[in-house]
Parts: sequence; structure tokens; C-alpha cells
Amino acid sequence: NTALEEANRAVISELSDEEYKQYAEKLKAAKEAVENAYIDITEGYYYIVSAYSDFMNSQKVEMGCFMNDANNYIQWKALNTTDPAFIFYLTKDADGYVDVKSYNTDRYWSAPNENKSSQAIQTTTKPDKKQVLNAIGGGQWQIWNTFCTQHYHPESNGGGSGKSGKLVTWNSSGKGSSSTWYVRAINDPNLIDSLDAVKAQNIITAELKTLCNTADIAYNKLFVYNTDLEQPLL
Repeated sequence: NTALEEANRAVISELSDEEYKQYAEKLKAAKEAVENAYIDITEGYYYIVSAYSDFMNSQKVEMGCFMNDANNYIQWKALNTTDPAFIFYLTKDADGYVDVKSYNTDRYWSAPNENKSSQAIQTTTKPDKKQVLNAIGGGQWQIWNTFCTQHYHPESNGGGSGKSGKLVTWNSSGKGSSSTWYVRAINDPNLIDSLDAVKAQNIITAELKTLCNTADIAYNKLFVYNTDLEQPLL
């Protein structure tokens, strides 16, 4: 903050080119220090957002991980911070491993079915595979699990032009690459409180859809006829 304040004052002051350069270098160094600072994972709610720079370069939008009841694997699409599907609850054990639980579905991140590339990351009702979150600088993380060490990756990203897909196993290296993520804390308790009602309504809506489908099947069975060719009416 101090470097930014000094730079802002310098902009409205009459200084030499050398003095402007000094303020610019100081501000640049402060920016790099903030980006490279290590912020530990603590228990709480988070968004898990792609750090793949080509998404922002191509579409000017952030992509986030989400989960819904339609699938038992993790997916990604344009981040919606008011949608419960994008919110995860993280807890860290004494060994540094992390459990990631979907706020929306109450399912936990697990692992792929096979230890190889391009495999969807499955979820379970109870935590069975620990997650590894590895800070690589710039506030970015690479994520894998104790079963498969290949990094989590947005499948079908289209070099930054993709719209949605699964989270799969893949490896890429370096900050801003396709298998890097921001783990962004949600510090607004009012947001979680407001989304509790949304989540409850989503559950009721899903239950009603299931009941309606069951009723439709039962109703349609009332109009199923078997033709008796041996004893016709006419």
C-alpha cells in the first residue's frame, strides 16, 4: 500500500524522469512481493478459479470449478460467485493434505478411476483420497491427489476459447499455465447465509422433478394395452 500511495503522489508531482523511474521500480517490486507471498490454506469456504491466463486473454472471463447433482465428477465453466455450485469447503490436516467438500452437493473431491492422463476427477460421499495443493507463486496452485500426481486441468479449454468441461488429470508447468489455479477465500459470511436458502430451494426443486418424473411414468402405464389376438372382440 505504501508503494502504491507514493506512486500515486508521484504521478501528480513534477519529478525528473529518473525519479519517476525509481517510483515505478519500487511499485513493481511491491507488486511482485505480493504476488509471490505464500498464503496458507485455512479451514473455510473458497472458490477454486482457473489461473490459466489464456481464458482471460481470449474471453475476458474467469473460469471456476463447480459441482452439481447431475454428475459425480468436477466440472468447470464461467465463474458465478452467487451460485452455490462454485463454493467449496476446505479443511487441512496435520500432514498438510486437504479435504475439498462441495457446498452444493456435500460430496468430496476424490481421484480419477485410473492413474493416467485425461481422467475425470471423481467425487465421493465421504473423503477417501486426500488432495494436494502445491503453491507455485503468484498466488497460484497446482492440485493433485494421493492416488494420481498428475495436475488437475480444465479439459476442452480450447487454448483459452473453451466454455466448459470436466476437470481431468494432465500436467503443465509454470504460472498461468492450463493446470494452475487460484484458491480464493470467501470472507463474506453474509454470502454463505444467503446461499443457504438458495441451496435449500435447489434441493426441493430437484426432489419435485424426481416426483414428477415418477408420477409421469406411473400415469403412462395406465394406457398400456396388450392385444389379445386369440380372443378378439370383433
